[in-house]
Amino acid sequence: MKFDGTLQAMGEAVHAGAVVVGALAVLMIGCSAEEASTPDNDRTTGGTQMMEPEQVAEAYFSRMRAADLDVVNLFHEDAVLLGLGMRVSGHEAIREFYTKAIETGGPQPRLAGPLMTDGRRVVAELHIDLSTGASVHAVDIFHVEDGRIRLLNYFLSDEPAEQE
Repeated sequence: MKFDGTLQAMGEAVHAGAVVVGALAVLMIGCSAEEASTPDNDRTTGGTQMMEPEQVAEAYFSRMRAADLDVVNLFHEDAVLLGLGMRVSGHEAIREFYTKAIETGGPQPRLAGPLMTDGRRVVAELHIDLSTGASVHAVDIFHVEDGRIRLLNYFLSDEPAEQE
């Protein structure tokens, strides 16, 4: 399959929308976005506190919903985004990716269920409403190490359009 600029832009917008799911999770567990982006008090390393993997995913979604490019600070310096046939590596490239994604059209994700955590991995299934009126079914898989995202895989479903 050929990935042209339109498909890539849609993927970037969809992925940006996936981030919003975290904001919903933050609201569901009753803490503020600021609390979610603040390291928790349970574990410390070298004087800095780390968030648990689910907290990292929640902070990611919160920052994306707010169109906050500080979302990049949740990633390791050499982190990788994988999805739609693309590999985006390192802070600078990830910042460029999110800048485009946020500018592309304000995707609005809706959780399809609760965040699922297995050790260092957090999975979010969601539906993302795009500014074009389209909606996409997606799954984000966060791989978290030391309180930061090491790898983020995202997948889109190839759902047929609804029949009227």
